[in-house]
Amino acid sequence: MKILVLLIYFLGITGLMTYTISYCKSSIPNNIYIEENKENEYDFNLPVLGSAVYNDSQVPIDLTQPLKIKAGSNGSYAFDIKLFGLYTIKTVNVNVVEKQQVLLGGFPIGIYVKYDGVMVAQTTKVTDYLGNQISPCKDKVYAGDYILEFNGKKLESKEQLLQLVNEHKDADAILKIRRNGEIIEVKTNAVLSTDKSYKLGLWIRDDTQGVGTITYIKPNGEFGSLGHGIGDIDTGRLIEISSGKLYETKIMTIIPGKESKPGEFVGIINYNNKYLLGSIYENSDSGIFGKFEAIEKIENPIVADVAYCSEIEIGEAFIRSYVSGEPKDYKIEITRVDLNATNSNKGIEFKVTDSELLKITNGIVQGMSGSPVIQNGRIIGAVTHVLVNDPTKGYAIFIENMLEHDN
Repeated sequence: MKILVLLIYFLGITGLMTYTISYCKSSIPNNIYIEENKENEYDFNLPVLGSAVYNDSQVPIDLTQPLKIKAGSNGSYAFDIKLFGLYTIKTVNVNVVEKQQVLLGGFPIGIYVKYDGVMVAQTTKVTDYLGNQISPCKDKVYAGDYILEFNGKKLESKEQLLQLVNEHKDADAILKIRRNGEIIEVKTNAVLSTDKSYKLGLWIRDDTQGVGTITYIKPNGEFGSLGHGIGDIDTGRLIEISSGKLYETKIMTIIPGKESKPGEFVGIINYNNKYLLGSIYENSDSGIFGKFEAIEKIENPIVADVAYCSEIEIGEAFIRSYVSGEPKDYKIEITRVDLNATNSNKGIEFKVTDSELLKITNGIVQGMSGSPVIQNGRIIGAVTHVLVNDPTKGYAIFIENMLEHDN
């Protein structure tokens, strides 16, 4: 009986310790950003007495009380947080940075990107001139592959590939493919179809376009937008791009969001160079990045300081958007801040509380991705997602995740 009681006690203590450690790990950020020569106070409000270890020196800390960190000049260092001075909960990286200011975005943009190669959306069967169903690329080419060359000729467009296939007819064809970062070659043969054209049995695409929102523009003209990457509509994978452009766009209609049916901006993008705003260099999980080349076209430009995730507070904040046709800040309520979110695009959870925005959009709609999130006059993040079952609720990425990426 005593052994059973001791076992239950031991399991209880072990479970409590495991929960405490897990809770502390999720509540303490992996990275802390602090401006040079500045002292910040961080209130983690954790039931932990431990120590911080830095340069072999162990300093007692009480995380039930605010933790003060004073920065020197630019640079970075790390310290370990130990429970009871023995068990390392986690290592925290402290990054000392210069004060950053950016030009606030919030205005809609037309996005056009070229794939880096011709991407395969899916493989399919071809009905040949005899009525047979043939899949010439089955088990050779897969959805998500990028075809870079056809018989040694570099591909610039899907039209070029179709032309080369018909010129080459049914002779052996060598396709150079990029698959998950690896370059391989496969051999196949096109099929003469019932419409007298030669086909490989591939659904392909080489570009895509859409509407989004600019998040910020740095003093050197570098911009960040969307807060999440552009994914292919069929494969869901992040598109590997060779180049892209930003254009002015005119929002014609806003379809409000409904439960299980996200709303959207319906806009017109004019691809004339007269309406060109900038170039896109990169498509990443943290957004799209490039050079903005038309600062003079921004209405009522506003410069804002950057605030980092450890400075964000639960409570009132704002989304900057042009949904009414002019720049305006709309109230939201930050309900949760996940300093170590598994999905970096969902570090901030919020609810739209502004009656005007709710009247126009019923919350967050497609096309608002990238809208700056502002608290205490500083930019803290960008809108990334909406909850499908409740369009009044959404997620945002921490602004440092975007700024860190485009350095």
